[in-house]
Amino acid sequence: MSENELIQELANLKLKDDGTTSINCEVFSKEKLAQLRNKLQDPKSSNNDIQVLSHQLIDNPTQVLLFLKILDDQSGTILARLIKCTQDSYDSLVLDVLSAIRGILITSSNVREYYLKVYISLITQFRVTNIQHLNLFLTFVCENKDINNAVLVILAHDLELNKKESTETVHEYLQLHMDEQSLDGLELKNFLLTLEMCFPLLPKMCSAMYCSSETKNHILDSFSNHENNPVTTIPILKCVAASSISETCRDFTIKEYYSYLADSLKSQHVRIRILAALSVVKLWTFIQAQQKSAIHVTDLAKDLLLYTTKGDDPEYIEYSLEGLVYLSLFWKVRDQIRMNISFIEKLLQILQTYSTEKRINTSVQYGVLSILSNTTKLKQPEFDTTKKKLKNVSAPQMESESNEESQDNIKLFNKQLVEQYQIISKLSAIKTYQSSSGNNFNEIISIIYHLSTDQSKGMRVELVKQGALVLVMNFLVNTSKIEKSTSIVVARPTQKNEMIPEQRFKALRSLARLLICVDPQISFQKYDVKSAIPFLVELLGPVTSDSANPKQSYLHEMTSLDRYESLLALTNIAAAENPDTRKLLVSQIIPHIDDLIVSQSYIQISSFELLNNLISEPILLAKFFNIELAANKQRLDIVVKLLNSDELKLQVVIAGFLVNATNFDIIADVLVDSKAIFNELMETITSILLEQVKDSDLVDPVSFLLVNLVYALANKDETQLKSLKSDKLKSACMNVLKNGSSESKESISSVWSLLET
Repeated sequence: MSENELIQELANLKLKDDGTTSINCEVFSKEKLAQLRNKLQDPKSSNNDIQVLSHQLIDNPTQVLLFLKILDDQSGTILARLIKCTQDSYDSLVLDVLSAIRGILITSSNVREYYLKVYISLITQFRVTNIQHLNLFLTFVCENKDINNAVLVILAHDLELNKKESTETVHEYLQLHMDEQSLDGLELKNFLLTLEMCFPLLPKMCSAMYCSSETKNHILDSFSNHENNPVTTIPILKCVAASSISETCRDFTIKEYYSYLADSLKSQHVRIRILAALSVVKLWTFIQAQQKSAIHVTDLAKDLLLYTTKGDDPEYIEYSLEGLVYLSLFWKVRDQIRMNISFIEKLLQILQTYSTEKRINTSVQYGVLSILSNTTKLKQPEFDTTKKKLKNVSAPQMESESNEESQDNIKLFNKQLVEQYQIISKLSAIKTYQSSSGNNFNEIISIIYHLSTDQSKGMRVELVKQGALVLVMNFLVNTSKIEKSTSIVVARPTQKNEMIPEQRFKALRSLARLLICVDPQISFQKYDVKSAIPFLVELLGPVTSDSANPKQSYLHEMTSLDRYESLLALTNIAAAENPDTRKLLVSQIIPHIDDLIVSQSYIQISSFELLNNLISEPILLAKFFNIELAANKQRLDIVVKLLNSDELKLQVVIAGFLVNATNFDIIADVLVDSKAIFNELMETITSILLEQVKDSDLVDPVSFLLVNLVYALANKDETQLKSLKSDKLKSACMNVLKNGSSESKESISSVWSLLET
């Protein structure tokens, strides 16, 4: 096509009232339009058409805009390229194009959705705006949600670039409507829907207008004159629901409109009932008991559950989900949801539908994920910190908590979600939530946390199979900064996540729970198993000997259960014969050893089980057996005393620790050479062999320990064996030879032969 032909065809384009444009189909066939669109969109191409259109954009922006609509350039890609090809100032030309778009929008209402998208594309790409256009756009606010969302985006952009003038424009627009003696149906609808739209962005201004006597009169007149009429009632209910973000508005609504909301719950129009239910739910905790005595939360949920399952309007499905997010905080509604198989299946279908790149809706995602998070929540084990206990005392629990909610039923529901509906596989397949909304990713972590609360190994293994471990690691890696200090690697929350430790706790706890039950070497594919270690070490809490670090103050929130589960997971990782992993583990846990070995007995047991798997590492051996340093000798003294504990399991693990250590001759020599430690150790060993001979789990390793010590003593100086040949030790050995297990008898027999010589 020649330059003159293109210019002539542009000149012939006319915008009709219905939004259509006339075009010469012989010149612009579908094939030629597709070819031209591809050429113009390709940033690498440079052709005469681009130059022609760029010049025409300066002289005849309206004609070029009409032509680009034929090419369906609603993303503004071609338009932006044409602007950048000109020699004029970008800002000046962009403002001219914005004015041309405004002119088109005044002429025809049928092209609003398309050209508002183009308008948004320009103002966001070039960071310019014209506040004077905002007044026109506010008149477009109506029942078309796409148009309303477009106007909302433009308003948000204007507020960002020029808050004062944009706010004044909105205020003047609403004030003109509010001051009218009466508003007809269309005017009232526009006024209320505009007020609703602006509430999240301008809550203070909107609250004052909502609570004004003028607005109240308009709303009451509509309720009285058009009772139960969807055309006027729906905008009112949408505005009421939006206003609930303000405490002042909530009080005002309950005082002035509650009776109308209660009546609307009985409407024959399902959409009125849904919006009324949403409004009442948002006000629920602020309504007096007497006022809401005739309404039950399960009744409020019925329409919302049914419409979500069988409704056909995406907007009202979204309203229903929003209402159910609030209602699922109440245990009776959670029970109601768990028993509704059709609803659960629809919920998962909705999540998949609105999580594709082309049809992403973060609000719908959040609604579905929040409901699943609330319904999967199990009571957590009672290992609270003192701070948490005080918090629970100061904050009385809501009606949402009840002992009547069956934990077994929740476990069955969770099991069905994981095994039948493959919930984690579905969440793993969704990529859009990670980039679109942090809140949505938080809810996914909550769901995994609740599901992993189940102690069943099979449940946790299935979670890992479906991708829960990768999701948790993705969350932690994306919200952390890894810092290295000497040989220690520390994971810290990034700046934006320092104020929300709750989700980090859930991710860390989920990580530990999942790694307790699976083989880390097999389960880690996307990440190296070593990458989990700094996060698990976080659960051990702060190192008490370190100076206070404000960035790690959240570590004081860790409970004894956190430490216990972390140790179990670390022990599982340590079981693998990987030198690099073992070295990293040792360097990470060494700062915590002093706290762990004097903690509660079950923490001590878990700690020494971990140390047993790592004791062959020289650095760790030195921390207990290089007793020339006072701190190391103190640790060894603690170990020796713990062997004489009243807790059998602790004795067993300490005995195993000492056996593993004394298998190295140099360590056995250290114990033999330290007379005080050796004597105390022999006293404890003798007592165990005399008094606890039936406890084979303990006596077997203690017998091996005695063998290691006796042979170390004999190898140094056989004459020192004479000091061992006491009647008490002989009696202890004889006791084992008579009553011990086959393993302990075999070990003691070699000691006995030395004692008899």
